[in-house]
Amino acid sequence: MMTRTSLLLLLTSSLVQSDASGCPSLAASQGCFCQFQIKAKRVDFSCNSTSLEDLLTSTETIADSQQVVWHLKYSNVSIGHFKKSLLGSLRANHFIALDCGITSIDQDAFSGLSDDLESLDFGQNKLERVPTPALESLANLDTLDLSNNLIETVHAEAFKGLKSLRFLSLLGNRIKFVDDLAFKGVGGSLTHLNLIGNALSTVPSKPLQILSDLQWLHLHENRITSLAKEDFSGMGENLEELGLASNQLEEIPDRAFAYLKMLNSLDLDGNRIRYIHPKAFKGIERSLEWLKLGENQLSAIPAESLRRLKNLMDLNLRQNHIEKILEDDFKDYGETLQFIYLQKNRIHTIEMKALEELDSLGWLYLSSNNLSVVSDETFQPVLDTLQAIDLSDNPFNCDCHIAWFRDLIRDKKFNVVNMGKETRCRTPPRLNGKSIASVSAEDLVCVEKASTGAEDSSPPLEDSSRGVKDSSQGGKDSSQRMEDSSHQFLACPSLVLLLLLTLLST
Repeated sequence: MMTRTSLLLLLTSSLVQSDASGCPSLAASQGCFCQFQIKAKRVDFSCNSTSLEDLLTSTETIADSQQVVWHLKYSNVSIGHFKKSLLGSLRANHFIALDCGITSIDQDAFSGLSDDLESLDFGQNKLERVPTPALESLANLDTLDLSNNLIETVHAEAFKGLKSLRFLSLLGNRIKFVDDLAFKGVGGSLTHLNLIGNALSTVPSKPLQILSDLQWLHLHENRITSLAKEDFSGMGENLEELGLASNQLEEIPDRAFAYLKMLNSLDLDGNRIRYIHPKAFKGIERSLEWLKLGENQLSAIPAESLRRLKNLMDLNLRQNHIEKILEDDFKDYGETLQFIYLQKNRIHTIEMKALEELDSLGWLYLSSNNLSVVSDETFQPVLDTLQAIDLSDNPFNCDCHIAWFRDLIRDKKFNVVNMGKETRCRTPPRLNGKSIASVSAEDLVCVEKASTGAEDSSPPLEDSSRGVKDSSQGGKDSSQRMEDSSHQFLACPSLVLLLLLTLLST
């Protein structure tokens, strides 16, 4: 028989032990929730837009269940100073505290998480510096996200103790200065560094030299005005992806990336680039496969700079000032290209042999340009490999020269992007606004230009040689007829007399 004491113990323990779903009961909580993942056999716990008191009570209940929380999330809870008591004895693998107004963190706030915590996200808070003392005990931390805080300086040894750290995001802060020893302690482990959306005026080259195993570096949306070969020296040869989009670069100098022997992807979108040195990509000829140069100020395809890139697969030149695609623009490097983005330029001419080198081309984007004609001979070399083409929003002249393209669309051999919606005729006026796919063959006619002069009234001749012969013969017959007529006229005296009387009377 169960004693009264045993019954009380059972009832007490039921308040903190997992229910049938695997989660402890959170009595009267307004914004905290526990979810048990049955297949994974793990617990997720979150508190959103609730009071600090409710968060503390619910967190304590989860901690007393002695379960390791897989995902722990606090969001939109007014915390300010993050105290150790907020977590208590709770254990978790992944912890997010998002938009909680956190300004500072107790040194021992995460001491109970040191053995289990793999990722920590304190994004969208009000931290003014990296909370090094609080982080130092997290030896197993793999990912740290301090995005969208108020950090202006990354001080020396800011990530000391995080010997397992591989992924670090400092996106959207106000960072102007990175100490030369900022990454000391994580140099051998850090593989991904995100510094997007800060206030850096130069590439922080000396701090980066410590990161010997870095594979992924994003410096988008800073204020970087120039590059030098030395900017990436000493970083090792493991960097595969470099992002420099939306800075203030105006040119790419000689051998700018020569030290990055393994660089596979380079993003230079959204700068002010007008000039690229012919040897700008020397050193990465064999490794680079993805290159973004969109939204710059290039007036032509930088062919001389690109010729060295023997394995380039994806070339993005959208939204520049390019007017022509010349015959040798893809020479020596075009055979590996699979994607070409040239939309939103000013292209009005594609020379006849411009696409001949593009043996692997699958996707071609030429929308929003000034093309009025697309030549069959120009596109013929790529039709066997092409899978998609976008020619929408161009001022096409719909005559006989575009008939082949209309037929190609109807055959549906590949995807013509936006064809039915936006690829339309601009001229002649009678076809303005009409979809090219819907134009009949009878409408796609070429009208020969009429020549001027007296000869235009003469009927067309079958061929030029015959025309010359007929013309000379015609002249001879005409003079003969005139001579015959004069003879007939003089042979009739009565007509002559009548003519004379008429002249005298007038």
